[in-house]
Amino acid sequence: MTDAERKMWAEIPYQKRYSEFATASRWLVKAMRKVDPWLDLKFYLPTQTWHVVRYPHGFSYGKFTKVWECGEDPVRGLRGGPGEWIIDAMKAGDMRKRRGEIERLLKESDERMERDALRQQEDAALEAAKDMRKPLQALEDYGPNSDYHEVY
Repeated sequence: MTDAERKMWAEIPYQKRYSEFATASRWLVKAMRKVDPWLDLKFYLPTQTWHVVRYPHGFSYGKFTKVWECGEDPVRGLRGGPGEWIIDAMKAGDMRKRRGEIERLLKESDERMERDALRQQEDAALEAAKDMRKPLQALEDYGPNSDYHEVY
């Protein structure tokens, strides 16, 4: 976008930069709303691209936020115009449905880390106990005439 185009759109409020007349495929919007009921597709006039938008407070409130722009970005998995790939991307990024699984994985990871730390403490305590027992074991085995010269 050139500077002249930016200046042209600068005075127009963000919500008004979207087309009121361009509508997306009904089947696509319906499939998107199965993942999240507050999603919609809007055509963004300054860049002539489709945006996936979300109404965080519901449709009646009228305010929405941009979730992502449907442009070519293969690194992030974006493939251009609206299509079935949007549903796949939303399912892959849907953290609310996977929350229980993620919490379980985090809990297992925390438990594993605690077990490892406890095992390391026990090993260190066992080694320290062995070193402390050496003089006493020498005293027990050989009596006061032991040639063990460490501290009793």
